[in-house]
Amino acid sequence: MSQLCSRVAMVRPHHFRSNEQTAADNRFQQLDDARVEAAVSRYAREEFDAMVAQLNQQGVRVEVFDDTTTDTPDSVFPNNWFTSHADGTLVLYPMHCANRRLERRVDIIESLEQDYVITRTVDLAGFESQGLSLEGTGALVFDPLSQDVYAVRSQRMSDVVLAELSKHIDCNPVVIDAHDREGVPIYHTNVLMNVGEHIAMYAPELVAPAYRNDLAQRLAYGDRCVIELTGSQIESFAGNALELMGREGPILVLSQTAAKALTRQQRDQIEQKARMLICNLPTIEQGGGSARCMIAQLQWQPR
Repeated sequence: MSQLCSRVAMVRPHHFRSNEQTAADNRFQQLDDARVEAAVSRYAREEFDAMVAQLNQQGVRVEVFDDTTTDTPDSVFPNNWFTSHADGTLVLYPMHCANRRLERRVDIIESLEQDYVITRTVDLAGFESQGLSLEGTGALVFDPLSQDVYAVRSQRMSDVVLAELSKHIDCNPVVIDAHDREGVPIYHTNVLMNVGEHIAMYAPELVAPAYRNDLAQRLAYGDRCVIELTGSQIESFAGNALELMGREGPILVLSQTAAKALTRQQRDQIEQKARMLICNLPTIEQGGGSARCMIAQLQWQPR
């Protein structure tokens, strides 16, 4: 039985802007503060709505929530503050930056509880008081074919919090070191790699040599197609993709920036396994995240 999601949650931004608190370690963040904030917000909202429409057309159910506050510029990336699990577990995560902690919304969880069976909550947010963070499926990439969960060491991913998470959910932490082409630590695992049932994409050249063989063996599990990306492709968000289940089979959601960075051979490899759903997200990407970051999977059983 497929472990791929066909239901997701997304948060529509109404005051999208560059987050000054996350700029220190998110090297993907390039939004020009000189641009008119109202225009940036409108463009981001239009990109969001177009992506939701594309997902719906493919048979993916999207639970849309609006964020109208000016205090949470990264709210369009809800995958960082919660995850859902098939056994009914909800996990709430500690966030690195103060304004990102405001993204955790009780009203969103209460709304989801009306449509999905949530049987228990694992709340890890208390680790923020110790200066520790573990930013959901930004810091973590779950392998749907095994218990492996991949995690790149960074200030957004605490080994201590990850060890605590593994006490509550059935997972096998696979912690690695990875750096960009300038030697700076990768801030989120989900920009380095994506792992689905049929496709896995990652950049081995950015992974520390000591971890490369083990990682390659794990990703090659089953009949999965493993696509090796370059450092420059990672900078174009090619690693920030997500495999979902559409009405007619698996789809790989990625941005137009990412798709353009792929070679013809890589695109052919993907299309042998899944349909590519390409979303145009230039404004949102300048804020530091791409297609995968915008999607919180809903693994719970619907009511």
